[in-house]
Amino acid sequence: MAYLATADCPIAGKTFFVHGGSVHLFQPYTIVDKISVDHRWTVDELAAAAAKWGDVTWEQKLTLD
Repeated sequence: MAYLATADCPIAGKTFFVHGGSVHLFQPYTIVDKISVDHRWTVDELAAAAAKWGDVTWEQKLTLD
């Protein structure tokens, strides 16, 4: 992926997975929600607070070949 280091590379700053002859583009990560406490989480606390994320789905904007 030396191409990413070239001065005029228009795709620098993106995240890729490269394996053999394939290069995959990751969709950027975006924070969409937050849970927090003012102490170290316990397993039970985190399980209860994060349960609402179990049904979250993401819309794919690009199609893969």
